[in-house]
Amino acid sequence: MRPTLLLLLALLVGCPATGSHSPPDGDSGDDDDAGHDSGDDDDAGDDDDAVFEVDFLADVSGAVCDALLGCCSTDDHALYFAGLVNNELLAAYVGQMPPAAPLDAATCPGLVADLMAITPFGDWLAAVDAGTVLFDTASYTTCLDTLREAPCGADKRAALFDSTCFGFGAPGGGDEQRAMFDRWGTAGADCGPIRDGVGAGFYGTCDPREAFCCFEDGSGSCGMPFDEAGVARSGTCAATSGEDESCGWFGGVQLCDTGLECVGDRCVAPLTDPLAHGAPCIDADFMPLGSCVDGWCDLFGSGACQPLGDLGAACLGGAECSSGFCDAGLCAPNTICGD
Repeated sequence: MRPTLLLLLALLVGCPATGSHSPPDGDSGDDDDAGHDSGDDDDAGDDDDAVFEVDFLADVSGAVCDALLGCCSTDDHALYFAGLVNNELLAAYVGQMPPAAPLDAATCPGLVADLMAITPFGDWLAAVDAGTVLFDTASYTTCLDTLREAPCGADKRAALFDSTCFGFGAPGGGDEQRAMFDRWGTAGADCGPIRDGVGAGFYGTCDPREAFCCFEDGSGSCGMPFDEAGVARSGTCAATSGEDESCGWFGGVQLCDTGLECVGDRCVAPLTDPLAHGAPCIDADFMPLGSCVDGWCDLFGSGACQPLGDLGAACLGGAECSSGFCDAGLCAPNTICGD
């Protein structure tokens, strides 16, 4: 995540804090945006389309707990909840979460459902009920079946932490969105923020391919999605900027189409060229210059691509390791929830 977004994250009340462990399998954890881009549906706002007939929180929390209790160790439980214990929105539940309290079959589903109802899914479900976001039952069912049926080990681990399905971590934006939610708000539509990563706070219930939620700051410009007390503001969808159009965060928010980056005051497409070990991977503005092949980008050191570390190599996060897992500063086998 770029420094600008880190500053914005600090300004957003109630956004999840990063846990002490890196996400399993080297996931970057960037929460730039969340929520599936909508299809072309002229009747997207109709109440009949917005209503869904699944017991979302009960089904999902049940599947999560079955996975945690059936495949994962006590240490794995603590890792799963590590990103939640410092979230101010969830402060009342810290004593009920591992490692403070053990998980068991009687209490786990209720705990996970309560947490998910606050973040990341509370705002999504409220928006579906209000008809401002559509629910994709087929994608939901696919995600749920995958979580339920995945064998212990890498497959179960991937399903538990999948940010496009039911992972607590937000997806990265662009093509990476919550699979079961379709945002359809276009310029001029009423909107509100969604507590599921930085991007979802700003794009809110608007279709991020073409609009973001403009929260009037009193000066005629777009401001922050939450007030000083963390209360969500209401807004109006405003058109996003396309490639090479103007953008900005300060002095009035103007966002780019999801998937583009605001560099300076212009929207640009991220570079995805393959980069060899030793090649520069980030510029002076902390913008990626491409994608390191079989390696990782040393953002705060050399600024160059480094090879993935073998087991026992020093690391700061799983993205630096061939195993995808960093434990106590060393690359280690990834045995979370099996293997």
